[in-house]
Amino acid sequence: MWHLLVGVRSSGRRPDRQYCKRHTILSITRTLALPELRCAKKQIHGVKRLNEVAIKLETVFGEIARTRMADVPILNPSLRVEAVGFREWEGRWIGVLVTPWTISLVLLPGQNAPLTLLTLDKKQVWNFPSGAYEFMGLNEPALGTCHMCSLISPVTEFSSHEEAVAVAQEVIIELFASQASNDELATRIDDARLKGEAISQQTLSRRDFLRMPFMGG
Repeated sequence: MWHLLVGVRSSGRRPDRQYCKRHTILSITRTLALPELRCAKKQIHGVKRLNEVAIKLETVFGEIARTRMADVPILNPSLRVEAVGFREWEGRWIGVLVTPWTISLVLLPGQNAPLTLLTLDKKQVWNFPSGAYEFMGLNEPALGTCHMCSLISPVTEFSSHEEAVAVAQEVIIELFASQASNDELATRIDDARLKGEAISQQTLSRRDFLRMPFMGG
């Protein structure tokens, strides 16, 4: 901070207060590079937009949970609707949605990156660092077009919402893990099958286990 104050130290006399304010602002503006200011502004805007996306998603699916899904027998009453780990990816927004009936990857359009409207019989493959994944379309009026990839459904085995959120957080981490890690796991699983060994006999970490249900092809 010292270099920001160099140009605004008192010279002995008391200059006009408005002059001091103006001089201080101009000195700081010259010292800070404009790209840095733009970057900070972009980051603030990005966080605000991310929060808006998460809130909208939770609002829409919260309403679905209270209405259309209210009497569905597969619901887990311990779980609630929560958007987990959303981040910007290639101009769009990707994250995990936890609901009382499913845990899914959700891809939402960005301001300059729309999504294709998918009919019920259509799917779209999206390539992430960990592999390729098939998404189905969801065209909810209050939400707009989005793509979803169901990972776990139903979710009746979760004993708490916190447990489901922990899994969702692991999922989004593994989504952006390297393909090499997934290839190594796939090779170990295939070798076990060829030898007639149970997959459970393999030394699989919690992270490995989480990759298995949605590993890209």
